[in-house]
Amino acid sequence: ALEGRHRRAFGTAGAVMIAALVIAPVAAGSRAVAGREAQPFADRYARSVFAELPRHAVVFSFDAELTQPLVYEQVVLHKRPDVLVVAADGLAYPWYRDEISRRLGRALPPIQGNSAIDATSAVKAVLGTRPVYLDPVAVEALTGLVGYHWVGLLAQAVRGTAAVPSSPAAFYANLRLSERTAGLPAPSWDLWPNILVTDSSYATAGLAAAGSFYHAG
Repeated sequence: ALEGRHRRAFGTAGAVMIAALVIAPVAAGSRAVAGREAQPFADRYARSVFAELPRHAVVFSFDAELTQPLVYEQVVLHKRPDVLVVAADGLAYPWYRDEISRRLGRALPPIQGNSAIDATSAVKAVLGTRPVYLDPVAVEALTGLVGYHWVGLLAQAVRGTAAVPSSPAAFYANLRLSERTAGLPAPSWDLWPNILVTDSSYATAGLAAAGSFYHAG
């Protein structure tokens, strides 16, 4: 009986040691990810976007990671209710297009079944009635379909289909202000999943700012 107890005790100790060897490294490696849950990265991104938008603007976003922080700020925190956030890639769905038409107070053109084409028709339908802005992913998706000029983190839609040159200095200054609002630069923004937002928004706008300096000589 004594020998059996020793075996059980040894087995329990061994299991605890194995669990510690397996679980501890995983927990340590995940600590940084878990810690980021307490950081308001999405809120900071939303603040940097809303800071660039004038009253009653419409902003078209083409990526869930960039759209949902804005919706959260409005629905949960009641920030910037004057802004209409449009998930541009959802405009190919009749129910969502009807919802946006209702909120705009005007009917949008019929659906064509192509997300870029449907977003383009919506942008052009709103131009002239409210200030219209595009996030960096929307700019890339609608280049050649919608005219725009960069403001900072966002671009403002304009008539036509061509990109209109921006003042490089003003563009870069506004982008830097947006980055500071978001707490950039910071190592935590270069870790997953925050890097999805960093690359698709701030980094994309930064490349456009560099391009504007290049084209201006």
